Amino acid sequence: MNAIEQVFEHNRSWAARMRASDLEFFDRHVRGQQPEVLWIGCSDSRVPASVVTGLGIGEAFVHRNVGNVVEPEDANGGAVIECALEELEVRHLVVCGHSQCGAVRAALAGSARGRLGAWLAPLRTLFAAERGRLEALAPGPARERAAAELNVRRQLANLVALAPVHRAVNAGRLRSARGWLYELETGLLHELEVLAFERHTGARDG
Repeated sequence: MNAIEQVFEHNRSWAARMRASDLEFFDRHVRGQQPEVLWIGCSDSRVPASVVTGLGIGEAFVHRNVGNVVEPEDANGGAVIECALEELEVRHLVVCGHSQCGAVRAALAGSARGRLGAWLAPLRTLFAAERGRLEALAPGPARERAAAELNVRRQLANLVALAPVHRAVNAGRLRSARGWLYELETGLLHELEVLAFERHTGARDG
């Protein structure tokens, strides 16, 4: 059985288990979604949001790209953020990077070319500005982790500067924006930064 055949086999088994354990499972999700969290993470196959957080189906709206970048001119990311905040009215924003990140490593080395190189240009700019701090650390995992943490903080700053975020804060819908780092070596999430917003009474609580 090849990889694609395994996907469909696993899917059929999963669907059967869900129906057997909860007859209303699929009917509930057909009726809509009301996630509390927007997760912006890296495309890395080792960091699936629902797996590492334990959140179930319908509990997180997810956007992933190479390097967990929040780029103001990115139409795709911008559409996800607007949908999450203005249509789904999520309560919490999360930017999550991770250790051993290939995007961070490539940006540090300046080795990426083509579209990937262009996409990672903001990371290269960030790391050049923080060169003294990064080069004080030995090359390898320690430097890469520090760079990944810097990247999370920068992308979180980019996120909260966006107009849809300002609108959600002013409307009293948004509770927090958080920067996290997932540690591949241990499987643990580490909170790097929390921005809490003033709480207002609204239709939803959370």
